[in-house]
Amino acid sequence: MVMAVEPQLSFGELSQIVQTIAVIGGGGIILVKMGRMMGMFEQIGTQQAEEISEIKGELKDLGKLLTTVAVQKNEINNLRDQVVMMQRQMDDMRHGEGFVLPISPKPTGV
Repeated sequence: MVMAVEPQLSFGELSQIVQTIAVIGGGGIILVKMGRMMGMFEQIGTQQAEEISEIKGELKDLGKLLTTVAVQKNEINNLRDQVVMMQRQMDDMRHGEGFVLPISPKPTGV
């Protein structure tokens, strides 16, 4: 005599199976979403690295420009000082002072 075993599930067992499937499915969905987010983070990181590299290049160019401007400012200051000195010398010459000697004939036969 062969007895047939009929599978019977109680409501509690069925509820546990559904909960287990839901947890596993939810975990799978979370893993898929996290994978997508990681891909997005990697892409954002790559873009930021490129932008940082561009900014570094621009900062180097800006440093060169600032150096050039500083040198030009120094040269302008030097030229201004020379102009002021020449103006003083011209004023001294107008007043008959300084290194200007009168033009006179050289003594002959002394």
